[in-house]
Amino acid sequence: VLNHEVNKIKSACRVVYGNRQLPQLTFIVVKKRHNTRFFLYNGQHTMNVRAGTVIDQDITHPSQFDFYLCSQAARMGTSRPALYHVLHDDIGFTSDAIQQLTYWLCHTDMRCTKSVSIPAPVHYAHLAAYAARTLKFGEDDDKESLDEDTEEPESYSLDDIKTKVMTLDEKLVDDMWFL
Repeated sequence: VLNHEVNKIKSACRVVYGNRQLPQLTFIVVKKRHNTRFFLYNGQHTMNVRAGTVIDQDITHPSQFDFYLCSQAARMGTSRPALYHVLHDDIGFTSDAIQQLTYWLCHTDMRCTKSVSIPAPVHYAHLAAYAARTLKFGEDDDKESLDEDTEEPESYSLDDIKTKVMTLDEKLVDDMWFL
């Protein structure tokens, strides 16, 4: 990601922005699927940590910028933190600022009135990628639609995607259709 995708996005920004000032970028990888859990122990009982708890010392990588954030309270069972790896930061965020921003973004998901486990932009990107599996490419437009219960969508290689044009219905072009 750091060596390939960051450079590709910066190149795309140079094409789009031309001679204007380029935007400053920060790249963070968010990992939800891990087995790390945190608990408070008061001498008699263990309990979940409070929403907004950040763990950025002792168990994190000694030289990389990473942290755990428990962004939501567990309604039942054990709260599950997300692991954040800051790969690249042009903006120069302090660790407290980037942790606060990620926590605030966990409160902006349009599907929920409470905080969610990962920041809304990460959730929306996941939904968009999942929905993009069923987009039609060029000559595939005349194929019948998938029966969601029985068929998996056809997979495409990166070369297929680069050479074929993805099309969206005219009504969906300016809409957040993946939500």
